[in-house]
Amino acid sequence: MADALVAAEATIADQARQIEVSDGHDPDSWMAKASREFADRNEEKGITLLTDSLLERRQAISQVFLTLGKYYLKNFQVLEAVRFGTLAANILPDSAEAQALLIEAESFLEIAKIRSGKDSFYHSLPSGEATRPIAAKLVDLLLFASERNSRSGSPPIAYRLAQAANALAIDYLPPDALLALQARVRLVIAGRDQGDISNALETLSDVASLIQTDQSKGYDLHLAVEYYRAVFLLEEQRVAEARITIEGLIPKRAKLSGEYDVETCATRSLYGRILCEAKDFVKLREELAWFTKNDASLPLEAKTSGAAYLSELRAELLWHENERAKAISELRSGVAKHNEAFGPEHPETLRLRYRLVQLLIQIPDLSNALLEVSNIAKIQARVLGDNHPNAQKSKAMEGKISRALQA
Repeated sequence: MADALVAAEATIADQARQIEVSDGHDPDSWMAKASREFADRNEEKGITLLTDSLLERRQAISQVFLTLGKYYLKNFQVLEAVRFGTLAANILPDSAEAQALLIEAESFLEIAKIRSGKDSFYHSLPSGEATRPIAAKLVDLLLFASERNSRSGSPPIAYRLAQAANALAIDYLPPDALLALQARVRLVIAGRDQGDISNALETLSDVASLIQTDQSKGYDLHLAVEYYRAVFLLEEQRVAEARITIEGLIPKRAKLSGEYDVETCATRSLYGRILCEAKDFVKLREELAWFTKNDASLPLEAKTSGAAYLSELRAELLWHENERAKAISELRSGVAKHNEAFGPEHPETLRLRYRLVQLLIQIPDLSNALLEVSNIAKIQARVLGDNHPNAQKSKAMEGKISRALQA
């Protein structure tokens, strides 16, 4: 990058010399040509030569600043990106490219503020139709950042970002705009990881009624809504409804994304969990056989995340068949795979670890169960806060096991 900066500075200095220092002695210079036109009383042509030449040099300098700004933004050095974007915009105020760079860079700054728990800036955006493209860009970036934080196991940050995206969409986008609908769905998903599932199914149903499924992105969102509808139905123990929903979704997702796509595999993994709750172990064996048979066809990402879920499903099947030691071993393997795929603080990793605690209690292996639930409670208290329902649930379980050991 040092070489790029040196080259950029040399280009800027050279352009500045041509604009500000040129004395017209070179007969082929733009200044000499313009001077001759003025001497011949061709004022209009002389002015055009001067204007075009100056604009050309301004554009060259602006382009250097833009190149540097884009480089810094790509490497998440956002303050530097804002600085160079501002310089480019000052040279060419009407440059759409410079404005686009600034919007994106400043969006990342606002995301950083939201991540750190500060208030969102969106209330200060000017009203009017012209603000809509800026708001849309910010919503898109906020959704992207929220999803990344969900995947990396940072639920509180993901939730704050989703809240900001949704608030921005409500204020500046039409309610049926695809981005606005995506913001509502992301808020539901991030809220689930935070333990907030209030009105989740109602929100998803409302979104489903507004999606234009004739558009490819709209149809993809429709399938995502169906997937999370099944998730929430399962969590509310409405297993039969969840099963109907997911069985209808699998062929649609396979047709849209491909039979072995990551999203299709995730859908089938959820189906396996629903089959566990439904106690349909015959069908569960068929699903496990499908994954085993098609292992070579699955993409790497599906294998990584899918392996974590498959260990969980195999453990449940072994537990059902009274192979308890094998079930515990398989579930421990699943926890390790979840930890590798999602991270130790991810809600899915913690959910599976809690399931391991439940099985350890039934063996009974209370000492290991206490050790496991104590670790879960510490992580949840640190990541979610002491008052979070999941943290309180784990803390209560910790106390219950501790009392049982002392009895």
